[in-house]
Amino acid sequence: MRDDTLYPIEGFNLKVVTSLNFTLEGITGDYSEAFVNFTKYFNPVPKGVIAARAST
Repeated sequence: MRDDTLYPIEGFNLKVVTSLNFTLEGITGDYSEAFVNFTKYFNPVPKGVIAARAST
């Protein structure tokens, strides 16, 4: 987990969101979707942070 919510300098964050959607008139059809975000925080130097993110 992250060490700070506003300015993390080490740790990670994993977020998963799913959604099921319905249309009112059936023009496009019903569909579902999912998103996954993974963020890793590195502290390579005393006054710096690198954040790397992988998303789908």
